Amino acid sequence: MHFREATHVIFDLDGTLIDSVSIFNNIITEILRSYGKEYTKELQMKTLGTPEKETARIIVQETGLPITPAKFLQIYSEKTAKELPNVPLLPGAERLIKHLCYHGIPMALATSSSKFSLDIKIKHHQKLFSLFHHIVAGGSDPEVVYGKPAPDIFSICASRFEEHVNSQECLVFEDSPNGVKADIQFSGLIGKSYKLTSRFKSVIMFQPVTHVIFDMDGLLLDTESIYEEVIDHIAKKYGKTYTNDMKLKIRGTPEPITAKIAITEMQLPLSHEEFKEIYEPLCDARLQHPPLMPGVEKLVLHLKKHNIPMAIATSGRKEISLIKTKNYPKVFSCFNHMVYGSSDPEVKHGKPHPDIYLICASRFPNPPSPEKCLVLEDAPNGVVSGIRAGMQVVMVPAADVTEELKKPATLVLKSLEDLKPEDFGLPAYD
Repeated sequence: MHFREATHVIFDLDGTLIDSVSIFNNIITEILRSYGKEYTKELQMKTLGTPEKETARIIVQETGLPITPAKFLQIYSEKTAKELPNVPLLPGAERLIKHLCYHGIPMALATSSSKFSLDIKIKHHQKLFSLFHHIVAGGSDPEVVYGKPAPDIFSICASRFEEHVNSQECLVFEDSPNGVKADIQFSGLIGKSYKLTSRFKSVIMFQPVTHVIFDMDGLLLDTESIYEEVIDHIAKKYGKTYTNDMKLKIRGTPEPITAKIAITEMQLPLSHEEFKEIYEPLCDARLQHPPLMPGVEKLVLHLKKHNIPMAIATSGRKEISLIKTKNYPKVFSCFNHMVYGSSDPEVKHGKPHPDIYLICASRFPNPPSPEKCLVLEDAPNGVVSGIRAGMQVVMVPAADVTEELKKPATLVLKSLEDLKPEDFGLPAYD
């Protein structure tokens, strides 16, 4: 089979990327039944893929409903607003979109939906749909005069890519007959197959960065379990239970906040100073030889080799940080500087506030803007801190971190061994 080369991809939305068509069909069936009418298979085929206003016009005209298309659309919109917020992705959609993005293939979305309806449908998939270059919502876009099966929406969608692209360089993904007809008229091609090629020599999956800032505990060093063991020991001493929820609240916080949360949440009969007097000696004794986390040495030495400026922003005290890192001079000598959140007078508010990452960035020679910094974190509080600072954040979470707490991260990995520096415009491993 001969494959025509394509450089850009345009996706339909409903029935192609999200499983919404059955919802629409059920809603229209319900409306028609309330008037003693039937939503036949033939009528479904006529309306599938058309803009919402055109769908309303066709249904009212074909079935003889005793209401105007505007009234039908009002009822339809009210019902879809209730049903669509949790619409799932179709199988393979997320994998394909991320794959194309990874390989530098420009993508756009051409949907017959209105902007209002579109926002409802993709509400819980914002991160995925942010990978598209642009989205054309034909139901409310003033340039889309004629909806599918007319070719307008695909022509307009193609024209909005930054680089010049003609119709024969675009591959369209569609599920509906009207959408396929629109594509055929747009491309002038029938029965042709495509293969995708990237025009770009280098592939960057996320925004390119110039500087990297690392968290320490749980990200560079395997120390979180030690801290949790110490707090658990204190809790048991006073007949309290250190729950997983409390661990997630505390993880990544500076020591004064750690003490405050532990005392408050577990109702410990201790002042902050008394907690500190127990906590610090136990930590210092147990943190003499913490191991490096997987992938740390390889990544740090690689970035150092390519002269990528690096720093550390840790919530810990300077004294304990020096104890933890003393066995790894080869690795920790690669960092330009370290900011210790628990003892740095400039860090007024610890993670999840953005202070520590903004201060850390400001201390590089020729300080970069926040968007040029990549943060590597393991703790939910640290991820929020980096995001609030306006930076991209790669999260390498512990196994007990919930999916909800992972959502703010730019990228979530199982290990630093899985990080591809080139995804952020950094030099790839040799």
